Amino acid sequence: MNKSCKNCDLDFVITEEDLKFYDNISPVFAKEKIQIPPPTLCPDCRQQRRISWRNERALHIRECSKTGKRMLSMYSQECKFPVYDNDQWWSDNWDAMDKGRDFDFDKTFFEQIAELRDEVPHFALAINKPTMQNSDYCNHSGYLKNCYLIFNSDNAERCLYSKGTNHCFDCLDCQKVYESELLYECANCYNCHTCVHLYDSQNCSDCHHSQSLIGCQHCFLSSNLRNKKFYFKNQACTEEEYKKKVMENKEIHPPVDFYKYMDENNTENCTGNYLVNCKNCQHCFDCENLENSKYCFDLKKGEAISHNNYDISAFGMGVIDCYECCTAGYNDNHILFSENVWESNDVHYSLMCMQNCKDCFGCVSLKKKQYCIFNKQYSKEEYQKLVPKIIEHMKTTGEWGEFFPTKISPFKYQDAVAQEYYPQEPIVDYKGKAFKFQESEQEFYGKMNLAKPTEGPDCRHLKRLKTRLPRKLSEQKCAKCSSDITTAQPKERKTFCYDCYTSSLT
Repeated sequence: MNKSCKNCDLDFVITEEDLKFYDNISPVFAKEKIQIPPPTLCPDCRQQRRISWRNERALHIRECSKTGKRMLSMYSQECKFPVYDNDQWWSDNWDAMDKGRDFDFDKTFFEQIAELRDEVPHFALAINKPTMQNSDYCNHSGYLKNCYLIFNSDNAERCLYSKGTNHCFDCLDCQKVYESELLYECANCYNCHTCVHLYDSQNCSDCHHSQSLIGCQHCFLSSNLRNKKFYFKNQACTEEEYKKKVMENKEIHPPVDFYKYMDENNTENCTGNYLVNCKNCQHCFDCENLENSKYCFDLKKGEAISHNNYDISAFGMGVIDCYECCTAGYNDNHILFSENVWESNDVHYSLMCMQNCKDCFGCVSLKKKQYCIFNKQYSKEEYQKLVPKIIEHMKTTGEWGEFFPTKISPFKYQDAVAQEYYPQEPIVDYKGKAFKFQESEQEFYGKMNLAKPTEGPDCRHLKRLKTRLPRKLSEQKCAKCSSDITTAQPKERKTFCYDCYTSSLT
């Protein structure tokens, strides 16, 4: 099925497999399935709309709406809705059900969810507060200990100024690193130790200013090596020669003669980039432990594999049968058109619902609730009768099957993650912005024998973003055998298919 995006007018394809997915995850009420329609926006416009609802780094000092305490928040003081310190939000001394109301069939759904949203308390930061230890300056994270200004991260300790440090220790200024320790300015690395400026690499130690290494030790300014030791600029050295060349070196960029069509580790039948332990995933980026999914981004490893998901932006850790969500995770099951829903089942068109919510529709900031509509309690029978009526109303207004529109996002576009991938505003110039060094940060520089950076963490983050490939795929030919490849690599690069890449390695 060919369609034209109602937002950008570009043509996109909906396959039979896509239609089967939409049918399989269509919700059932009182034994009657309500069909989810095919999307009206192209994949890029859907992604942009979702991540306009996600703010990771634009943090503000404001007052807690309940206690007056000064706190750090992803919401500015100007937001209409109350914002609670995370200790207060996660406590049991308030109830979001107090704001419950009936659905008004004379108004649109999105109009009413925005009205409810503006009355219900929000958490200051999107963190799993009960799992955080001495990590008060982090956002969109959980299970952290002694971390500072890291984002989209879980199960990390002593990490600073990074995004996507998962199952990591002592990593600083990194982007998307997994199960690693003592990394500085590294990106897309898996199971690496004591490395500086290492990119797209796996199972390496003491490798610096290098790219696309696997199983290497003591390599410098090298690329596309496998299981090598003491290599400088892709040339073998004795240990003494290696140390002398490293000491005398003044270069920082490794020579790269050819590129792999996709940066991946242990994938099968996948398209996209930066994938780890993925199978049957199409057009997915920055995901690990994901199967049978499409158009997913920034999904992390959990105790269970995430599978059968479409159009999920961020979080992961065991999500199943979810569609069109931003920030869904911790074993979510069948979450549809929602934002910041965790540890829940069958929650649709809701915001910030977690801790085992079930069968909720159009709700905000609920915990441990079931059969709720617009924060009002119903019986199972009442719930299953009313929700289909609301959906029928949403069909008449063109809302059913659509994620929340950008225009009602609580964030300025320039503060949202969407600005990083689909810039519409001028890029903020952070040069000259004051910053300070943390004690643990200074200890790290000393341990790794590194000079202190001269630019602040925001400038460093923007520079790292520029080193990563965009989330855009194109059809190209392998530069060696001319076979068809789907890749995010720029067309001017010499890019090889998997077989040609593997056979060309040193």
